[in-house]
Amino acid sequence: MEEGNGNKVKNGFKISMQYTVTFISGENIHNIKHNDSNIELIVGENVLPKQLENTITDMIEGERKIMIFPPINHKTRYTLKEKFPLNSWLVFDIKIISIIK
Repeated sequence: MEEGNGNKVKNGFKISMQYTVTFISGENIHNIKHNDSNIELIVGENVLPKQLENTITDMIEGERKIMIFPPINHKTRYTLKEKFPLNSWLVFDIKIISIIK
């Protein structure tokens, strides 16, 4: 985990982030590698699972968190459901790179 030093993320903000998603066993599911590439999205548009968006809105620019989520309903526009069973425990390693204004 890394502490950030920027602005707090809020719903409606466009952010740039990096992340990795793995099974609890460590098997990689999806990877936007840290320091390699970023993804941009608007927080609160149901692009990510709700639990993840709630966590992101509690983060600040430059912050990195590792979160473990129990099986959740993955019905979002951004879905990886074809890559893992819906009853999977998932580990998200996320870093907020910046808030894009």
